[in-house]
Amino acid sequence: EKESLQREINDWKGRVQSLVSRFNQVDPAEHASLVKKAESLEAQVKALESQKQSAEDECKRIRGLTSRVSKELTQNKALVEAHTKTIAALTAQKEALEKAQKEVASQKDLSEAKDKLTKLEAERANEKIQLTGAQEMNDKLRERLRQFQKTITDLKQKEATLEKELKDTKDNLEKQRQPTIPVTTDE
Repeated sequence: EKESLQREINDWKGRVQSLVSRFNQVDPAEHASLVKKAESLEAQVKALESQKQSAEDECKRIRGLTSRVSKELTQNKALVEAHTKTIAALTAQKEALEKAQKEVASQKDLSEAKDKLTKLEAERANEKIQLTGAQEMNDKLRERLRQFQKTITDLKQKEATLEKELKDTKDNLEKQRQPTIPVTTDE
């Protein structure tokens, strides 16, 4: 019995060995290239999924913008229509007022307007004369200011010169006051 069990074990080992050898007959270079290709394809799939997600996000954003722009366009159209109506109404009112003004305007109103215009022109001329006078006065005052500044600068220079001369004179006076000691030479 032991021998039959040993034979059976050996038979099973042989079968397992033959199965393993069949599966191990794969070419290692081909296996490596297939693994690289599978990795490359996986990377491409991930990149495409990422691009798809980005495109979907962009599409959502664009749809939102489109919706907002569409609403704004509708609002702007309504505003344009409202403003167009207002402009038409104001234009009609303006034309009516101009027509009424032409009809109502009298010689007296025209005379008063001319008198006011004459007075305003006279005031304007007077103001212009006063402005010119003020500008001339400013120019004269600026020139006097420049002269005073120059005089001040000159006086400061003279003061500095006089102070130097005074100091030199005092120094000379001090030297003259000091007794001179005769120098004796021993030979």
